Amino acid sequence: MDWGKAKNILIIVFLILNIFLLGNISLNALSQNNSKEAIAITESILQSKNIRLESKIPSFTGAMGKIEINDEAYFNMQRAAAKLIGSKVALPSELKSGQRIANQNKEFTMEDNAAFTYRDSNPQEKWDVTQKKSLEKRIRKFISDIGISEAEFVLDSYDQLSDGSIKLVFVHKYQGLYIFSNTMTAVVTESGVKELACSIKKPVGISRDAQKVIPAYKILLTSYGNLPNTVITGIDIGYNMDILDKDMKTFYAAPVWRIKTKDRKPEYFDAIIG
Repeated sequence: MDWGKAKNILIIVFLILNIFLLGNISLNALSQNNSKEAIAITESILQSKNIRLESKIPSFTGAMGKIEINDEAYFNMQRAAAKLIGSKVALPSELKSGQRIANQNKEFTMEDNAAFTYRDSNPQEKWDVTQKKSLEKRIRKFISDIGISEAEFVLDSYDQLSDGSIKLVFVHKYQGLYIFSNTMTAVVTESGVKELACSIKKPVGISRDAQKVIPAYKILLTSYGNLPNTVITGIDIGYNMDILDKDMKTFYAAPVWRIKTKDRKPEYFDAIIG
């Protein structure tokens, strides 16, 4: 028998076992601590594994119910189309999913009951894209003018694209909680709004039948504890509609933790079952 090879295999097995046991011990130890202490310990564990936090770990440990959302727009689709395309264009009495309306350099497409995309290949205005606050204020007014209640949305990301244009993404905040799937995305140049995409389904309410939420630090340890060189940029709780059946008229979603990292798409974790 090649004892040298066998010895190496045993060492690897013991290392894997130690990592597994360390994870379980960490979670069990954290369960005995209060939220503040548990978060501090989690930060130390992640730092020791070269995982950088650029966002605070939320201390929320309460209970949340499911959200109910209808498959209809939380705004007037007809009014939005008319404002964006221009009043001189005759719109059909009822817009349908997949319908496209064009007017010179402007194009409006109704993607589904609660979503549209708008593009202007040659905007003719003057916008200052160098100041974040003033740009956000102006795009909010632009959105409000087409009939969407922008006050219920918070700026989620702000990025400069390779062509110099600015991309702003807003997420719906309903009763103090995010609906991550309800978004407004605008691309703005010095000439004006180049693109606007909105997908906003109508929330009905949040169930009073609440369940205890898994703390964010536990999600981080179980899902990111063994991913060195990861940079975590955002940790938020809310709801995300993952719609599989397009024929459904009403949807229900449990709360989720959304974790954003550099160079990766946001990931969503069930906040009730993990």
